[in-house]
Amino acid sequence: MYNCWCFLSTNNCTYKHTARNTTNTSVQCLTGVWVLLKTVSGNVPFTTVSGNVPFTTVSGNVPFMTVSGNVPFMTVSGNVPFTTVSGNVPFTTVSGNVPFTTVTGNVPFSTVTGNVPFTTVSGNVPFTTGSGDVPFTTVSGNVLFTTGSGDVPFTTVSGNVPFTTVSGNVPFTTVSGNGPFSTVSGDVPFTTVSGNVPFTTVSGNVPFTTVSGNVPFTTVSGNVPFTTVSGDVPFTTVSGNVLFTTVSGNVPFTTVSGNVPFTTVSGNVPFTTVYGDVPFTTVSGNVPFTTVSGNVPFE
Repeated sequence: MYNCWCFLSTNNCTYKHTARNTTNTSVQCLTGVWVLLKTVSGNVPFTTVSGNVPFTTVSGNVPFMTVSGNVPFMTVSGNVPFTTVSGNVPFTTVSGNVPFTTVTGNVPFSTVTGNVPFTTVSGNVPFTTGSGDVPFTTVSGNVLFTTGSGDVPFTTVSGNVPFTTVSGNVPFTTVSGNGPFSTVSGDVPFTTVSGNVPFTTVSGNVPFTTVSGNVPFTTVSGNVPFTTVSGDVPFTTVSGNVLFTTVSGNVPFTTVSGNVPFTTVSGNVPFTTVYGDVPFTTVSGNVPFTTVSGNVPFE
């Protein structure tokens, strides 16, 4: 506990921070009862906050070490280096330089902006908006992002992660599990996409390296150099500069147009229409093309 002076009234305790020479009310000192702070500002180095601690505003240099239990923060801003956040911690707004290390449990952030380098986010974490420089390292569990924009370099996304919109410089490394993306645009270099990841629209510079599992893309356009596509990957429309290296398995393309140099096509690949500059190298298996037109040098 902090150095404080308590009066005899248990319902109207007052403490004095000896280093800051400030006072506050509604605080039970040295009794283990709930601590109901309304505002925390300045240089307030908390070590442990647990139990029912409804902070309203935290600002300034407030290095929390551990926050657990029912801790409904309203606003966190400034230089607030949290180390661990666990339990039911419903933050409303996080802004500024707030380097969380671990966030677990039921942590419904509403808005995350600024330089907020989360290391690990797991559990039920329904983010509403993530913008600015927000370098998440690992996102797992039920993590419902609504909008991710700006420089948001996710390293790993797994579990139930239904992004609605991802735009800007978003270099995902791995996307797995049930992650129904709606729109991906901008410079989005995915490395691996696996599991049930139904993208609706992919546009811009989106160099996927590997796509496997049940990944029903609806529209792929722009500079999209896929390396490997395998499994049940029903593309609807592929246009632009789309450089597939290998296509195998059940890959029912509907329309392929533009500069689409496939290297190998094998398995059950029912193309409907192929036209433009489409230099296939090898076609094998059950590949019922309906229409092939343009410069299509099959080997």
